[in-house]
Amino acid sequence: MYLLQVVGILLGFAMASSALPKAPVTNVAQNTGLSDRVIFADFQISNMILLTSALPGNSTFNHTLSFKFTDPNSNGTNTTCGSSWITTTNGSNTAPMSYILCDPTADEGFFEWQFTTITSLTSFGLRFAHEFSDPVHYPPPFNMVVYFSDANVTLTCDDAAGTSCKLPSMNATINRISD
Repeated sequence: MYLLQVVGILLGFAMASSALPKAPVTNVAQNTGLSDRVIFADFQISNMILLTSALPGNSTFNHTLSFKFTDPNSNGTNTTCGSSWITTTNGSNTAPMSYILCDPTADEGFFEWQFTTITSLTSFGLRFAHEFSDPVHYPPPFNMVVYFSDANVTLTCDDAAGTSCKLPSMNATINRISD
């Protein structure tokens, strides 16, 4: 008898959990009604700087990219992002092609970024992501939302050698969300 009660309770939980809504991953451009509920503001990327220095031997170079990442969709929270990597004259490149966590002392949530393409040191694609709690637009238990943006970046260098390249500011349009 006890076994039948336990099985009945477990089946009840299983049926109830299958009726719960599933968390979607949605392209913002799709006609999903999300644009009616939420006005998406572009991510703001500012003070992007790429510094390059030759390491001893002149065939290896150290690169450091840093920038400020602001998300107006989460009350303007922001953080500093950056990473360093090595390239060599024979074509080796250790640039981060997977997500890099930005400064963990960010105001709210997790900010991340990664390279998606690299045409040259001054022309590349980046993907930005910000995960944060938004119970106003996404009620619990799906209040954790991640906004994504893909952007093409072109830096301007201060010198012909490309030791210091900059992009004062850019907007990165949100093109995907997950909640």
